[in-house]
Formats: sequence, structure tokens, C-alpha cells
Amino acid sequence: MKSGLIVEKPSIKIEWKSMDLNTSKDKAAVMIILCENGEIEALYIKRASNPMDPWSGQIAFPGGRTKIQDIDIIETAIRETREEVGIEVKREDVIGILGVFQLASEPKLKVYPVIVKLNFKPKVKLSNEVTDYMWIPIKRLCLSELEIDGKKVEGYKYGSYIIWGLTARITKKLIELLKQEDLYTNNFTLH
Repeated sequence: MKSGLIVEKPSIKIEWKSMDLNTSKDKAAVMIILCENGEIEALYIKRASNPMDPWSGQIAFPGGRTKIQDIDIIETAIRETREEVGIEVKREDVIGILGVFQLASEPKLKVYPVIVKLNFKPKVKLSNEVTDYMWIPIKRLCLSELEIDGKKVEGYKYGSYIIWGLTARITKKLIELLKQEDLYTNNFTLH
């Protein structure tokens, strides 16, 4: 793909049509919202401090556990994104699912990162579950060793924000995918 080439859809190749997207109590979804503003940016949020939330105060993607009324994992990601940041995403904006991730702290929980590519930067309206948001240029993230609560972990630092844990693992896979598809350094635009 050549720099500046305009394509109908990004050429990200992700086999996700054959995934089990049914909802269950042991599944969750996060939404990776990509847009291009000179370079590919992703929306990250800072979760509100909450003693009942194991990811309280962390940098994350909008998302959460499935609910009975959700048709599938994609619907979970769409609903959670609407609830947490007020962004209305359509099913047709989904370009893939990055895989299935598990947490060391909760190994039964399966997390599905749903990827959406928008051709505009949507307005964000924070809920009480979120205290901040940031559009981070993916290309500017560099994996490094960080210290969190006295432990050495792999993660990313962007300004004062620290991305670690599950969000860092998802980000790492996203970067690998974008590099593999040659979208990391080359722009892509949707019409």
C-alpha cells in the first residue's frame, strides 16, 4: 500500500467471522476506535476510581462485560462504548476483532477487542465510569519496562498516561497488526 492511497476499506485482514461471538457471563468486549488525523490514532479512556472495579483508575479502551440483552460481542462493545463515552458506533463500522484475550487475575474471562475505523473524530461525552479520554497516535507508542506498584511490567507511556496490563497487551497486538498490514506508517482513509 502506498502512502496517501485512498481505499474503500482498510486492508486489515482479521479472521473473525468464524469466532464464537455469543455472549456469556465469562465474556467481555472492548472497542478500539481508530481514526486518522494525519496519523492513525486510537481512543483510550481513564477509568474512574471505584473500589469495586479491579481496573479502577487505569487507562483502557471503552468496554465491559456482556449482558443478557446483547445480541453478540459486537453489540456488547457498541453498547459499552455508547454508555461510557457517548459515541454511537454502527455494526458496519466494525473492521475486525483482534482476537480473544484472557486476564491473569480472572482467567475464565474472555475479552474481545472489537476494532472500528471512523473517518472522523467523534465527540466524546464521558459517563461517571470515565474521568478522562485521549486520542493517542499509535505510531508514537513505544513498548518499555515500567514499574507499577513495585513490579516491573511491559507497557506504554504517553505523556502522564501509563498503559499496562491487558490494555498494553491489546495495544501491542494492534501495533503488530498495523505493521503487518503496512498501515502503521501509511495512511488509510475511508469514504
